[in-house]
Amino acid sequence: MDRAKALEIGNRLKGAQVAGWSIERLIDNGKSAAVFKARRENDLAAIKIFDTDLIAKFGGEALLVRNERERSLLNHDCQSLVKMIDAGVDDNSGLHFLAMEYIEGRSLAECLDDIPEDRIADYIQQLALAAQYLEDRGYAHRDIKPANIMVSDDYSKITLLDLGVLKPVGESGLTDHGSELLFIGTNQYASPEFAMRREDDSPDGWRALTFYQIGAVLHDLIMREPIFSAHLGVPARLAHAVQHEVVPIRSATTPPWLVTLCQNCLVKSPETRLRLVRWESFAPKAPKADRALELRDRILQRAAAATTIDDERRKYGNEKEDPDHQVSRNTVALLQEILRTIGRNEPPQLGRRIVYETDQLNAIRCEFEPAARIGLPNGLTLCLGHRVTDPQSNVVRIQGARCDNATSEWNPSAWEEVFEGPWSEEDIRSAVGIFVLASVDSAQSASVKGE
Repeated sequence: MDRAKALEIGNRLKGAQVAGWSIERLIDNGKSAAVFKARRENDLAAIKIFDTDLIAKFGGEALLVRNERERSLLNHDCQSLVKMIDAGVDDNSGLHFLAMEYIEGRSLAECLDDIPEDRIADYIQQLALAAQYLEDRGYAHRDIKPANIMVSDDYSKITLLDLGVLKPVGESGLTDHGSELLFIGTNQYASPEFAMRREDDSPDGWRALTFYQIGAVLHDLIMREPIFSAHLGVPARLAHAVQHEVVPIRSATTPPWLVTLCQNCLVKSPETRLRLVRWESFAPKAPKADRALELRDRILQRAAAATTIDDERRKYGNEKEDPDHQVSRNTVALLQEILRTIGRNEPPQLGRRIVYETDQLNAIRCEFEPAARIGLPNGLTLCLGHRVTDPQSNVVRIQGARCDNATSEWNPSAWEEVFEGPWSEEDIRSAVGIFVLASVDSAQSASVKGE
């Protein structure tokens, strides 16, 4: 529905009643409907009036079914999801309508620049709670975007609006007839698979879309601009960007976990997205002790009790680069640099080691010399396997394995997750550093116990 038609309907309905609600003024309009402020006695509501042309084209059955979906959410108890009041067809005018609570405030799209940065984490948690509430009842929202999020005047809370594109998971959508994509959402905030209508109609498939859309909202909050805004107005450029462009997320003031969360939500592959993100990922992170510092302290304590050191044992391996992907080459170089330098010139003084690639494992291997001085009388062998799991989003996966002795015959069988996410030197350094220190800690502990 264009603006001119919305204004024409508003002028015609002003002062009239729709299902007992007196129409006061036009609030906004979208592709399929116009929204009006309305009053019934002392109650206020936002009344959505659907485009009669669309109903004539596609029939009213789809809207009636959709209204029934929304009626199933009447009087729900989710604080960050708009409350449904009524839905149906007005007996006098024949207009299809939806009545929902009237919320004071502005849409996030209207006040993006004014949002206090310390509110971002709480907004994202509130948004995720609303989306998870819908998922728990078998629905996917499908159109999470700043224009569908209301921000209270005091910036204390947000409310997710527009349940018009709710999709029952696993059920044929009567709003999605054939090639006519009615009430589908917004391409700018659609995940790559949803933009191409290749989504998996399963709880996991729709959750992948939801995570992407929450990530796109988080992008806008961090970057203070709409995602892919440079491509708006040229549909082909926007479509190409959604499929192929990796969106940079940079901020010197946003908490790092929010930046990482945003990057993880926006990866192109839905399968990778679901490995990187969980519902609990959206909960604000409580301050916690520095795990790396804790491990270093424990290693230093044990190293102080050690007495002797053996000669260095060197080995040389191939320095081959993977020619297929720059991210893979960067990962190999970074892992080698980390393993060669960690603890060498700073506590806990891990001493000498040899680092080389192993072709058969697609891994970097590090063999620390036996050194009783630091509590490693049997040495320590580590392997870091690596691969690019989503080239479009530069997502790399790193797995680690350890053996509490230095032996060239060792072939790891038990791998643990060390890192997976969009390539970030800082994040990889942190994750690999903790893995190495935890491995030294484990080897020292085994040595003390005589294992």
